[in-house]
Formats: sequence, C-alpha cells, structure tokens
Amino acid sequence: MTDSSTIRISFRWLVIAAILFFALGMLGGLVGQQLWQPPIPITVTDGDRVVTPIQEVTISPNTAAENTVRESSRSVLALVRANDDTDTPIAHGFVITSDGLVVSVVDSGGAQLAAIDEVGQRLTLNEVGSDALFGLAYFRLPDTVVVPLDVSQDNPTAGQSHLLISRAAETSTTIVESLAVRGLSLPQPTDPGGWQQVIVGSDPVAALPGAPLINDSGRVSGVLLSGSQGRVLPISHLQQSINRILGGQREFDPLEEYGLSVQLGFNRLTDDTSPVFSATVTTVRPASSAATTGLTRGDIITAVNDEPLAWERSFVQDLAEQAQTLTVLRGEESLRLELASLQQ
Repeated sequence: MTDSSTIRISFRWLVIAAILFFALGMLGGLVGQQLWQPPIPITVTDGDRVVTPIQEVTISPNTAAENTVRESSRSVLALVRANDDTDTPIAHGFVITSDGLVVSVVDSGGAQLAAIDEVGQRLTLNEVGSDALFGLAYFRLPDTVVVPLDVSQDNPTAGQSHLLISRAAETSTTIVESLAVRGLSLPQPTDPGGWQQVIVGSDPVAALPGAPLINDSGRVSGVLLSGSQGRVLPISHLQQSINRILGGQREFDPLEEYGLSVQLGFNRLTDDTSPVFSATVTTVRPASSAATTGLTRGDIITAVNDEPLAWERSFVQDLAEQAQTLTVLRGEESLRLELASLQQ
C-alpha cells in the first residue's frame, strides 16, 4: 500500500480566501484606471456653458456689482445752474418715479437748475418744490424718459458697505465710492424737523450731496447729505417725504401747525430708569395750539395718543396723523394734555 496524506481546508478559510481575492482585484482595477485610462474630453454643444463652482464664487460678486452700477448710474444726474456755461455740478439728484420725478438735497436759492446725464447731455429740469420738513428738493424731467431707481424698504445697518454713485464734474462719467456704515446718530439741532435718524459713514467721501446710496440689491438705501462728514439721510425719511409729495402734503409741517419746535433725544425720565427716546420742547409760539394746550419750554414729550415714542418711528408722522393727546413729563410730574385735531 502506498501512504497518502489528505489536506483538509475548512469552509471558513475558503470564504476568507475568496473575499481577499475579490478585494485585491477591485484595488488593482482602481489603480489601473487612474494610471492608464486616457482622459475623456467634455463635449460642449452650442449654447452650453461649463462653469466650475470656484469660478462662480469668484466672478459672481464682481459681476453683480458691475451690473448694479451700470443700471443705477443711468438714473443719477449732476445738477448744474442753467445759466452757467461751465456746467459745474453743485449737487446730485436721481430719478425716483416713472414720470421723471427727481429728488435732491440741493438748495437752489431760486436759481434755475439743469441736469447732466451719463452721456453729458444737458436736460431741462422743472422745479416741483421743496419739502422743508425733510430737507429735500424735487424736480421733474419734462422731456426725457429715465428709468427710476427702486427704493429699499430697510435702512442700512452698522457694518454694511453700500455703493455711492455720483458723476465727475468734467466728464459726467460715473464715479463709484464705497461707504461703510458706522451706525445711526441723532439729528443735529440745525437739521430739518423731520429728521429723526442720520446714517454716519466711517470715512469721508468725495461725492456732492444728493448722490444715492445703493445697497447690494441695487436699491436706494439713502441720500448723501455731506460727503466730508459721511452723513446720509436714511431711506425711511425719503419714503416719508415721497409719500407727502404723492399725498399733496409737501408743505404741511405738523410742528409748525402746532406752533412748537422740539429736540429729539434720549432722556432719563427718573434716576433709576434707562434713557428713553423722547422730544424736548425748545420753543412754543404764542397763541398757538401748543400754547393753548399748555405746553411750555422744557417739557419732555414721551408719548403721542398714549403710544410711547420710538426712535424707529417718526415723531412728526405721529403728530401729523391727527394726534389727540400728548404725555408730557414736567419736572417730576407726568401730564396728559389734550390736543385738538389738525385740519390739513
């Protein structure tokens, strides 16, 4: 008999060996594909466009800003004196309605003004009138159609950067500056009575007053008041003034009608409370509604129609909407004074 040996392999080892062979085969295929497979060209048909995600992130913001400036600058005008042959701008204005209404902060002093558009063409301007309550002047383009600028619904907030669009004095070409919003401030004592908030930029700008501030959506967010001080009238005030124009109330001044002037600010009403927004009476005209009501210089108005004053809500607009009562702090005494409704 011949001796013979038998090799026995369990089923478990057979399964493990099969898995190892399969894994080695997959790994070899992947390595071979990366090393030896030729690149497959991308076929682009007419009208197709291939843009990598990196290109979109890098290019889109610049393109958006360029489009915003191009579209907005068409509605920005340089305002010049009509009888001045040099066409030196004294302010800027911009179109806000489809029928050619132009707004600016310029004080023409009774002089006739003309407008210079983006191509240097002189346009006729008809004066509509000024809104002294908000320090704005309105004109109309009688013979020219210019697309108006859209108006934002929100005031700029601190930390945002907006574009300021104006025109060069010599060439009428578009000038774009960046204005970084530092925050909001109270109006100065000499500012118009309708101003309640003023935007303050971090750095001075070169543009003349009246240039529009444009947000990243291409909408007007404010009107430049002073380039050297970086002060801008917020869009909420422009909206109130436009509503007065459309409602035929451009010349209506509730402060003048009541016969008083006020200084807006934050006052500490008691020693143990935080300052609250309020209106301190600075003058009361004799024989006026305010005098008849009993208001005196130094009174602090804290509420209109029992609604506390708020920095975000217009005090003069509250007065204009048929105010009936004023809550007044006089010394340590709180008074509730009745007012007659104004006939507008």
